[in-house]
Amino acid sequence: MARITRSAKDLWSLISGSSVLNNKDLIQYELEENCDRIISGVLFFKKTSQTSLDLLKKSVEESQFDFVNKLSKLIDVDHMQCYELFVSYITYEYKGTQKSFEALLLNERHVHSLILEVWHYYFGERLYYLLILKHILSHWQDDGDPYKDIYESFLDKVNKDNI
Repeated sequence: MARITRSAKDLWSLISGSSVLNNKDLIQYELEENCDRIISGVLFFKKTSQTSLDLLKKSVEESQFDFVNKLSKLIDVDHMQCYELFVSYITYEYKGTQKSFEALLLNERHVHSLILEVWHYYFGERLYYLLILKHILSHWQDDGDPYKDIYESFLDKVNKDNI
């Protein structure tokens, strides 16, 4: 099963302090946990593969498999990453109940609108990863930023080869 990862939108809100200032340990932990996603940005999402399709088929229910398979083909993202994206969408963005969600997956007409919603969510996630990186790069030398030292240590860690 997919591990529920923090959405990029939620991560950006946390790291940028746009809603509330957070504990420095929490910011440091989240940067370390999501380092690959942040640095890779839009390149984090891999292309689909047969191995991934087979793994997904073994891991999820048929209705979810059909949906994720269609979504993966549309956005050309690895099936397992697409499933993680799907789970993240359900967790952070979907506004209905579990029962209404299950009904959506059973109605082909509603599946198309749900695919469109998850597609928008996917592109939003990609943009938020870029915003996170932009925020870190813009504030790592800002003496007025409460997370300056954390940003600087994050950049030192990812730029260990001094590229």
